[in-house]
Amino acid sequence: MGIIQALNIHPGEEMTWEQYHATAPPRSIALDGYVTDLTVYDFEAAIGNINHHGGADRSSMNSTATQASDLIKLTRLTAFHHNGKPSVILDVNDPDQDVCLATWIFDHGERIMGNKSEPLLNRLLYIQNKLDVYAGAWPESLESNLMRDVAWIFEPYTDVRNKVTAMTAGDMRNVIESVWGRINQYTLGQGKQLTPDGSYKILADEPGSLPLLQEIGPYARVGISLQGMQAFISYRGQTPTGNYVYSVWKAFGSPVPLTWLYTYWNKIEGIAEGVLPRWDGADTTGGSPRRIGSKMPPAQMVTYTAEGLKEYRALHGQR
Repeated sequence: MGIIQALNIHPGEEMTWEQYHATAPPRSIALDGYVTDLTVYDFEAAIGNINHHGGADRSSMNSTATQASDLIKLTRLTAFHHNGKPSVILDVNDPDQDVCLATWIFDHGERIMGNKSEPLLNRLLYIQNKLDVYAGAWPESLESNLMRDVAWIFEPYTDVRNKVTAMTAGDMRNVIESVWGRINQYTLGQGKQLTPDGSYKILADEPGSLPLLQEIGPYARVGISLQGMQAFISYRGQTPTGNYVYSVWKAFGSPVPLTWLYTYWNKIEGIAEGVLPRWDGADTTGGSPRRIGSKMPPAQMVTYTAEGLKEYRALHGQR
């Protein structure tokens, strides 16, 4: 590896900034939700956290990969030097597209420091930032060369995206390194293309609740955004222990109270305030507790969501 001294993978684990700051060695940077607080740096201690998840106004925060690129370009990682050269220890908890691209950018940071720039990398950062900030629901044509590039680059992750809760650290490392290899090829002009699969299936659409669907293709949300759907619950399968995995999404500007629903779902499942993992996310996207999933099967999830939305409307004087 280049700038990366170590890549530590902690499948599904989370901690607070206070915990990370107290335990991480110098030159450590947590990425994309391993530390649940939003982006924060202690340059004097040479410890950082890059994250755009949590209670953020998600549309106002760049992806982890874009923030990593900005950190490298603006600071040249001067606070994270060892023996006169940039050197970082990265901590992640999954191998998604944002993590794969952010870790690759750190390891190849010398190529973008200061005013250095690579057009193909800039192009990839642009579209991946849009897709990540809007939780995959950016209205880009699935037939465009840009989306066909993305589909090929991140295929090692999208092929296994519904198995992440069962992955070991070794499994995740294999995915990350496979994506790194494809980014290498792409930035050298040797990338390939795939047609993105934007298919999905509606499982339930009960009055007063949110539609429950299954995302069949990894780019279902691009298609959904083009069709104008305002919010949904996505069923992602079951954990090895038999719990259920969900992600939730709403369109930018939609009045659906997702952050309120996280609190409601935690209450339904008996997850006390401050306990991790938990139902959590940003104002436009989130999901069930990492790794352990939810106790609610799909039919119950639809029912409880309808009851929660009814309670919210009553509390806020809405019909």
